[in-house]
Amino acid sequence: MSVNRTHSSAFDMALEKGETAEDGFAALMGAFGAHGPKISFEVKADDRARESGRACLEFWQTDHATGLMKPSGLGISEATYWAQRIYGGTYDGFWILAQTDMLRRMAIAYQRSLKKGMTARDMAPTGDNGNRAILMPLSELVLPWKWLHEFRMSELRVEARKR
Repeated sequence: MSVNRTHSSAFDMALEKGETAEDGFAALMGAFGAHGPKISFEVKADDRARESGRACLEFWQTDHATGLMKPSGLGISEATYWAQRIYGGTYDGFWILAQTDMLRRMAIAYQRSLKKGMTARDMAPTGDNGNRAILMPLSELVLPWKWLHEFRMSELRVEARKR
């Protein structure tokens, strides 16, 4: 997607990058025939992950009408899958693809593990909208065994409470 226009804000620039990432991801999925009526994707482009070594997983955003934080991004996405381009161009690169609910739970488990020694870097303001995100190390997403275990343990606790 090539849009030739003047950017009025950092948001417009991010939106254009995100739309370009969506086009690339759609082409990638089309190449593998991964279409289905009940599957949906939330697609993000994370251009700073390569430099920082962390994926920016947005959970909150400032409501400009009230000035209060409201859930957004991964915190409220109803998509089946979350796809985040970590590095690369429109049609190539490194992507993280996960079931949205599983990634949400893994990020929350990671955040909770840091609570005592939490730093602003781990719960950083991002963008120009006052957004807040969990900055999760890429190594924790690529090799998520600890968080998958925590995710499974929380499921078992829920099942036990139902009995």
